[in-house]
Amino acid sequence: MGEFVDRVYLPYVTQQKRASTSKDYRNKWGQYLKARCSSWWMREVRTCDVQHMLEDIAIEHDLSRTSLRHIKAQLSGIFNHAKQQGYFDGLNPVQGTAVPKARPGKETYAYSLEEVTRILAVLPEPAATIVATAAFTGLRRGELRGLLWENYNGQELRVTQSVWNGTVDEPKTAKSKAPVPVISQLKAMLDAHRIIMANSQRGPMFANTEGKPACLNNVATGSSFQFCTDVRYAAKIGVSTGKLITNSSSTGLGSFGMDGTRLGEDWQRIFIAWESRTRLSKRFCAMPT
Repeated sequence: MGEFVDRVYLPYVTQQKRASTSKDYRNKWGQYLKARCSSWWMREVRTCDVQHMLEDIAIEHDLSRTSLRHIKAQLSGIFNHAKQQGYFDGLNPVQGTAVPKARPGKETYAYSLEEVTRILAVLPEPAATIVATAAFTGLRRGELRGLLWENYNGQELRVTQSVWNGTVDEPKTAKSKAPVPVISQLKAMLDAHRIIMANSQRGPMFANTEGKPACLNNVATGSSFQFCTDVRYAAKIGVSTGKLITNSSSTGLGSFGMDGTRLGEDWQRIFIAWESRTRLSKRFCAMPT
C-alpha cells in the first residue's frame, strides 16, 4: 500500500488538488497512516483492520472527530483511486467503518467590530489595511494574498486567485469568485494604501519589496505580529479571543466612524459580503499559533 500511495496516489493528489490540500494529504499520510498501513497488501485489507487502525490513531493522538473523519475519507480515497487505476479490485474496506469517539472540534470564532477597531488603532501599515480587508470582506488568507489592484474599482473587490506558499491557484469555490462589496471605511484605507504603493494599477494589492504577494506573517516589519494568529498580541492590547459578532446594537459601530444615517447601509453591505461567501462566523478568525 505504501508504494502505491507514494508513487501513484500522492502524485495524483499533487496534480489534481489545490497545493494546500495536497500538503494536508501528505501530512496526514506521513503523520498518522504510513507507519500503520504502509506494509499492508491492499487486496488483503479488511474493514476490521481499518477500524482498528482508526481507533489506534484516536487513542494515540488527541484529534477531533472532524480530523478523524478526514483521515478516514483520505483512506477511502486511496482505495477508490487504486480501483480506478486497476491496482485493486473488490469492495472498499473503509466502507462500513465508524469514526471513533473523540473530542468535538473547536468552534471558529470572530472578533467583534469593537475589537477589530481597537486592533486597527495600534497596528502599523500595511498590517492595519490587510487586517481591515480581512475583517470587512470575509476573504480567506490565500485570497487576501491573491488580491490584485486591477480587480478593485473602489466599490467592490473581485477574487480571481488564491496564493498559498507562493503557489497561485483558483479560489476555493465558485462562490468565492463573487464580487465583495467594499464599505467606505475600508475604501479609504485601500485608497491610502494605493497611494503609498505609487498608485499601482496592476499587480498584488499587498506586495513585498519584490512586487510579489507579501507573506502575511511578516507584514508588520520589525514586530512580532502574526496575521490573525498571535493571541498573545491580542491579549496585550486588551482584545479577547473567542467572541462572535452578534448585531449592530452591541458592536460599537460608532467608534469606527459610522454615523446613524449611514449605519444601516454600511452594516447591510458588510452582512451581504459575509453571507454571500457563507463565512459569517469565519470573517476574522482567532487561529491558534
